[in-house]
Amino acid sequence: LGLGELIIEAGGLKLSDQSIKPAAGVEINDLQIRLTEISNQENALFPLRLSGALPEGGSFSVDGSLGLLPELSFAGRSRTRNLPLSLGQPYLQQYARVMLESGVLNSESEVTIPAGQTITVGGALQISGLEIYDNSDQQRPLLGWDKLDIDRFDLDFGAGNLHVSQMLFKQLFGRLIIHKGKSTNLSALLIEQAEDATGTASDSINVIIGGIRVDDGSMDFSDMSLPLPFATHIARLNGTISTVDTDSNEPANIRLEGQVDEYGMARIDGSMNLLNPLRFTDITVEFRNLLMPSMSPYTIEFAGRGIDEGKLDLGLNYAISDGMLKGENNVVLSDLVLGEKVDHPDAASLPLGLAVALLKDADGVINIDLPVEGDINDPEFRIGGVVWQAITGLITKIVSAPFRLLGKLIGIDSEDLGQFEFLAGRSDLTPPELEKIVQLEKALQQRPELAVEISGVSDRAIDIPALKLIRLRELAGERLGEELGDKDNETMMLDVGIRTVLETMFSERYLDIPLESLKIEHTTPPADDPEGKPVLDDLAYATDLWKRLLASEIIGNQDLADLAQARALSIRTAFLTSGQFDESRVVIAEPKEAKSEDGKWVRLELAVATD
Repeated sequence: LGLGELIIEAGGLKLSDQSIKPAAGVEINDLQIRLTEISNQENALFPLRLSGALPEGGSFSVDGSLGLLPELSFAGRSRTRNLPLSLGQPYLQQYARVMLESGVLNSESEVTIPAGQTITVGGALQISGLEIYDNSDQQRPLLGWDKLDIDRFDLDFGAGNLHVSQMLFKQLFGRLIIHKGKSTNLSALLIEQAEDATGTASDSINVIIGGIRVDDGSMDFSDMSLPLPFATHIARLNGTISTVDTDSNEPANIRLEGQVDEYGMARIDGSMNLLNPLRFTDITVEFRNLLMPSMSPYTIEFAGRGIDEGKLDLGLNYAISDGMLKGENNVVLSDLVLGEKVDHPDAASLPLGLAVALLKDADGVINIDLPVEGDINDPEFRIGGVVWQAITGLITKIVSAPFRLLGKLIGIDSEDLGQFEFLAGRSDLTPPELEKIVQLEKALQQRPELAVEISGVSDRAIDIPALKLIRLRELAGERLGEELGDKDNETMMLDVGIRTVLETMFSERYLDIPLESLKIEHTTPPADDPEGKPVLDDLAYATDLWKRLLASEIIGNQDLADLAQARALSIRTAFLTSGQFDESRVVIAEPKEAKSEDGKWVRLELAVATD
């Protein structure tokens, strides 16, 4: 049987694929078929020309040789012009929760179907105007580009291989969100596929891509897992990704750089196993000169404070080998100004304002190095939680021991820098304590936003006896008309003038005890003549007077409060004497009660606050 020519002109065709839900369909208009030299002889080849158009736009054509006997075969070329990719949406949605909104395909390829074998296709293609939306996130743009050029691709269905030359993306756009638990918006898009009857997923295909190049791309990036979560738009994104082979463990090299806002910069540099990042990743991500106020919504959520001003440089390096993570986070904040406190149920209770003042140097810069590590294979591991715990620990550490941090600024590794000791009953600073004032002044010059908070202290167990002694000396000195100063008790007791004053004061306070009776208690016969005239033990008598007068002194709560205040004022005065400190940076707070450790000295501990 032979037929010279079969022609179909201006035909129409409707195709429906009921194997998926919802069913896929396509309609072809202006179908043109020209088939010549038709024969039922084995191995006969029929020249074929086929073309058509779609109502949505676009056209296609096929030109080659078709064989039907003994088995189907074909060899020829195909061509598409502005073929709408939306035709593939029913198939795409079987694998991902996305909407293929727009995009057209232009291609030139060779198609070969040897008799009894599977199809192979090779050629060049271009996809323009692609827009894919995220169905799981309010249909926000997920991926798109102005143009994708592939100079050469080869697809062998039988061998399960797809080899692609370098993929050149022009004006590529993507949106990536890293959630708190380090999962991404991409992971939520994939639809798990059912296993076949053998218990395995459908056959996979080996893909080799000879590199990826991005020209003038852009990206919306947000990371909720960082200590300071943020979102930003990256423009003018340029760079390359080296060869990707799905059957190889060799990581791909990544080099990308782009612009953030008007003067910011983002850069990604390193290598990664793109199909199994947990097996191997060594990536450095850098952000430079980012404006901080745009991050306020995220800092409010995590710390209950917005950001009014500031710039951020962020350097992240994460190395993963067989699931073991070692990460380094370098955060540099310049001229950071926190906003007002905002109530948020998820915000951590951290003294962020004080931490900022402690960390910010004289140039307004905060520089933090924050290492993290862990086993990502552990189901309980969450990188976001690890980083957040690390920075929470850092803040807790510096605000609980601020003077250790201040000491390190001037080369002193000690927490004693903020501790001042006073002798019982006294408020004067000893020379070692005055040296601490000088050291603190040097350190605080490097932290201009910090203020010193002084709470005076007193210990009634040792301060009350000392205050009684001091007051009695003062009163006796006033009556005597001279200061007793540092005279020891024995000298004073043997001084006739001082003893006379003490006798007068005793008679005024102890009206019911005559002096003579007190003297009799300390009068005994001479040791060498028991029958001789009684002798008064002047020292014992004067000491008894002194002890009784001390006991009669009354020191009340107000006296202790005055002592605590005097101690605080001594420190404040010492700070202000140099003229290096503004009065507003030395604040006297409410006094406190203390407990001496050795029964001689009372310790006052300074606090720091924001100026």
